[in-house]
Amino acid sequence: MGDVLNFDEIAGRLRTQPAHVRMDELLLADDPKGAVHAVDAFSLYSLIQDVGIGEAMELVHLASAEQSQAFLDFSCWSRDSLDFDRLGEWLGILFQSDDAKMDALQREMDPELVGLFFRKHIQVFFYNDEEDAKLLESLDIPIESSPDGVYALVMPT
Repeated sequence: MGDVLNFDEIAGRLRTQPAHVRMDELLLADDPKGAVHAVDAFSLYSLIQDVGIGEAMELVHLASAEQSQAFLDFSCWSRDSLDFDRLGEWLGILFQSDDAKMDALQREMDPELVGLFFRKHIQVFFYNDEEDAKLLESLDIPIESSPDGVYALVMPT
């Protein structure tokens, strides 16, 4: 029978160990997902920052949707200003999650945050005629057409 997760015990160990040891404790637990979910979002975010996001990807992907939304809040906002570069980095990492996590993220994620990101990074143009289409296609940037072929979505790099 597996060990029952004890939040106080996990939290106590997380406060006293070096970052890589704390991360390994969570990942090597009988139930890594449950162990990660038992950690409060700020402590988990701090651990990910201490280890480095590149090395802590598994923790990020095991985090709950609620914890992931908190990561975005902690990392991307400074008072009332949104850091679009950080948001882009975090979204790139979170969008690598499995389908179940993406479904949960979609339900949990602040819709205004995603809207602000798209507003900053995507321009939408209406194809008025064939000349507009040729002009947009001549640009050296990624362009996607809407399914109905009426709009061009321009995503500058």
